[in-house]
This record gives sequence, structure tokens and C-alpha cells, in this order.
Amino acid sequence: MYLREQVLRVGLIHLVDLLMRNNPQDQPLRERSVLVSDTIFQAIRASHFNTFDPMVSFDARFFGNVNQNKIGLAAFCSISLFINDIECLLRDLYGDIDGKALHRILSAVRAIVEQFVRSWANDLWQEYEDAENFDCSCGIGLPEAYGLQASGMRSLSNLLTRASEVLANPSAFSNYTVRFAKYCSENFEIPVRAVDENLVVSELATATSNESKG
Repeated sequence: MYLREQVLRVGLIHLVDLLMRNNPQDQPLRERSVLVSDTIFQAIRASHFNTFDPMVSFDARFFGNVNQNKIGLAAFCSISLFINDIECLLRDLYGDIDGKALHRILSAVRAIVEQFVRSWANDLWQEYEDAENFDCSCGIGLPEAYGLQASGMRSLSNLLTRASEVLANPSAFSNYTVRFAKYCSENFEIPVRAVDENLVVSELATATSNESKG
């Protein structure tokens, strides 16, 4: 179990560095990344998940594919992609198994990450909030009794503008953020450059109206 914990710790540090786009020369950011990865590590270590026999990972070997039905933009944003990689790491080390133990620890990891990015990586948090808001405006994740929200169009505008900025300078952003920007570019029309927000909202509203008429 000691070896498994050490591999877990190294894996978490690597994934957090990818999320935070860690710069070794930026000492405050480096310290924050270490704190995030250590907090996640301690949560996993103290969980029931960590009591699983190491042999389970051999009996239920993980081959790199997580069966997920992803719905909505929030499922593809930077934070969610990070959580997906955490799940892959856990399945690789603890066995390709499902159940409450896995669900609980992933929920705990997401809660930890959300708290940290809200304080230290506001752009990642805003990205997540915009994606969630857009999904809610489409009725995703809401009971049928809830109506659609027009405010989601502005959130989509924010995301598309951000995607344009990311794709124009991908080296300035995390690997997860670049992946999300590419997903947006493949599914929406990305502005060539950052433009006035009201203009983007107006164009999106017109396009949506024309599609409904057609």
C-alpha cells in the first residue's frame, strides 16, 4: 500500500500542475499546487477507498476508458476534465470498479478543487460557472418543471470569447483549458478575436432565432 500511495501522490501532483499550469519559477503558485495535491491526497488516503486490497487493481484491471455519458458544457470544462483524469488515476491504482466509495471520493475531490480554484484560479472558476449557467439555461441538470433561462446566452458568449483567447495563445493556459476551448470550437462558432460582448450576444440570439424559423 505504501508504494501505491507514493504513486498516487506523484500522480496527483502532476495532474494539479496541469490544471494550475504550474511554473517552477513561480514559488507562490508552486506552493498552492502542492497544497491542493496534498489536500486531495489526504482525503483519498483517509477514505474507505484506500482500504481496498492492492490485488484488486490486478483482478479488475483498468484499460484507460471511463464509461461516461457526458451531457452539457460543464462536463467538458477544465475542472471536469481534471476530475476525469483523477478518476482514471484512481481506477488504475485501486481497480476498475464502480460503487459508492468511488463516487464519494470523486465528489470530495471536486469539492476540494472547486474551493481552491474559486480562491486562486478565478478564470477556471468563472469558466465552470458560465458552463453550468449555460447548461441550466438549456434545462440540463434541472427538473422538468423549471423553464429555460435566457441568461445562458451571455454565459455562452463568455465561454466562446475565452475559447478564442485560449486558442490564440494556448501556451498561456492549462492543458485542460486548451482541451475545453477546442471542444467549444468544434461545437460552436468561435469568434476570430475577442469582440464586444453585447455584439456576440446579439449575433448568437439572431442565429438561434433563424435556426428556429428554419
